[in-house]
Amino acid sequence: MRRAEVVLVVLALAGCDRVFQLEREETPVDIADAALRPGLIVWYPMDELDGNRLRDATGRGHDGLCAPETCPLPVAGVRDGALSFNGTKSLIYAASAPDLEQLTSLTVAVWIRPEGLRSGVECFVSKRYGTGLENSWQLCLRDNAPYVVTTAKNVVASSTLTAGWHHVAMRWDGTSVSLTVDAIEVASADVPPIVFGAGELEVGADVDFGGTVAGFAGTIDDVQIFDRMLTSAELLDLVAGP
Repeated sequence: MRRAEVVLVVLALAGCDRVFQLEREETPVDIADAALRPGLIVWYPMDELDGNRLRDATGRGHDGLCAPETCPLPVAGVRDGALSFNGTKSLIYAASAPDLEQLTSLTVAVWIRPEGLRSGVECFVSKRYGTGLENSWQLCLRDNAPYVVTTAKNVVASSTLTAGWHHVAMRWDGTSVSLTVDAIEVASADVPPIVFGAGELEVGADVDFGGTVAGFAGTIDDVQIFDRMLTSAELLDLVAGP
């Protein structure tokens, strides 16, 4: 984010110099960028935490929070910084809002770098449904293979991730889900309508009955949620940068 700049203006009046100090607050770079991405409703650049707060760069107010003992650690990312999650307690959560619940299409996109080959389920971004086991949607790994969870159906990739950074995205057009890795579709299926509720948005783990489960061990960068289904070309743009 750009910080406020102090501008010194020197005027020669009646033979004497007078200095006026003006403070100019500039628009944050990331919020300006968000305005150029139609349909973007949540954007966590993941560059750093502000105390225990993860800022939503869209300006819509979906800031995430973490308890001191559950906050992830800042590390280098794909672009600038990222946050490292330990796979056990690390968790960021954000309250729900109408723009996360009244959706007829959706794209969730995120960069991840798993810590290593692990068995079991690791979820890196989720939208809960209720307070029990269900989720409106989730992006996870199962035995290191990406998969999407919805309230009605799971969609699983047939291959596992290689080491290093990968861009993983789910796209939903109201009737079907597409799962992509590095902008290449790896799985798709028709699904019943996703059911939305007031459950929290979660990054780094799943929460069932109030307890943290399915924690992701690795690094997460640049989480973006759109209220529409991005095209394949748009996904390529997300992967390419800047």
